[in-house]
Amino acid sequence: MDTSFLKTIDMDKLKGHAAAKKFSTGHVISQEGGKKGNEMYVIVEGKIGIYKSMPQEKKIATLTKGDFFGEMTLFLNKDHSATVVAESDVVLLMISRDAVLKFMETQPQLIFAIIQTLCERLDKANLRISGMEIPGTKIEPIPTPPPPAPVAPPAPAAAPEKPELISDKPPEGFTPPPQKKNVIEMPKDLFPPEHDIYNLAPAPKPTELVYKKTFKCPVCDKSFQAYSVRTTRLKVLSRDKDFRSHYQDIDTAYYEIITCTECYFSMLESGFNQHIVARFKENIDKITKYKKNFGSVNLTEDRSINPVFIGYYLALKGAPLFYKNHEMNTAKLWLRLMWLYDDVKDGAMKDFAARSAHAAYLSAFEKTDLTGEGLQQLSVLMGELSLVIKDLPSAKTFFVKARSNKNGNKSLLSQAEDGIETIRRIESGQIKL
Repeated sequence: MDTSFLKTIDMDKLKGHAAAKKFSTGHVISQEGGKKGNEMYVIVEGKIGIYKSMPQEKKIATLTKGDFFGEMTLFLNKDHSATVVAESDVVLLMISRDAVLKFMETQPQLIFAIIQTLCERLDKANLRISGMEIPGTKIEPIPTPPPPAPVAPPAPAAAPEKPELISDKPPEGFTPPPQKKNVIEMPKDLFPPEHDIYNLAPAPKPTELVYKKTFKCPVCDKSFQAYSVRTTRLKVLSRDKDFRSHYQDIDTAYYEIITCTECYFSMLESGFNQHIVARFKENIDKITKYKKNFGSVNLTEDRSINPVFIGYYLALKGAPLFYKNHEMNTAKLWLRLMWLYDDVKDGAMKDFAARSAHAAYLSAFEKTDLTGEGLQQLSVLMGELSLVIKDLPSAKTFFVKARSNKNGNKSLLSQAEDGIETIRRIESGQIKL
């Protein structure tokens, strides 16, 4: 485009109809042939690459700040026609179909900008078909790793060239994921708006560390089998400050969430032993309704990241519906979600989960009757979460409270002392939070 799309419209009004989302370098924003969307995107910061299968995957365009994409799926209600990859860290504005229509009523220049861009793209496509080369738009194949170089006598090492901050090529080693339609629907009332579908290898299922256990659902009384961890056989490798334990051969966070196959009640395994008052069971329809979204996903067998996320969010949805005092369950769920978002490298959602965990633990803290080491451990955890969300006053309060139990657990006392020292160094400017 000769004139930036962003310059033709009122950005303040556009932001009122759009949601901003960040993607890191190499993130596959949409996959060719993937499920049709209900929004188009405007690039606010960064650069993306557009790829097509012809029949081999090739780059057909580079879009930068002010460009937009996704209009084909938005207006034609079609599946994604190309693969879109972030070639730098990008910030996008997502505009839904309804929002576009409303925005066009007050900003008619949006219609002209979209038509102008589509005409330019069509003109370039016609030139490409006729065999004429367009400067800057030559179709490029996704680079593949070069063959091993032949062995040669050592030569003086040349000074390495300074890499470019942003490259016209996709990130080194990038291989487009398999083209398959996503079978997981994302109901807006279950997941936060910024939650995504994540690519991560399935969690392992070592038979010596997990087994099939029969559970009885406390809501619908249905018995079913799901994985349970053999805690007596776990070998601890390390523990994080937020109390996440790393075990040999297994990540227990992927197995702790249990979902009833009948009603979709979901909770940490300990929650299946908690009594549920009869009147709360009347809320069962508010959970069972999600079967229509996730019926094709086996939430008891599949321990890969996306089904696990579904289980945790079903549990968050159900906690206030089925438990009178749900705050501690809710806090534990958000804490594990913080760990999982860290696994998939989604910093924004990790921060969101950390803040949600902090708020839930604070609510649980106000109602807790814990004493001694239990209260000390909760105080240390609250201190660490307060540091994560950069709330220094709260962090100091909780670490001091944990330290006040001089006869408590030595490792917890030490962690509280470390937390207080960290705060002192932050306040003195020695380190940044």
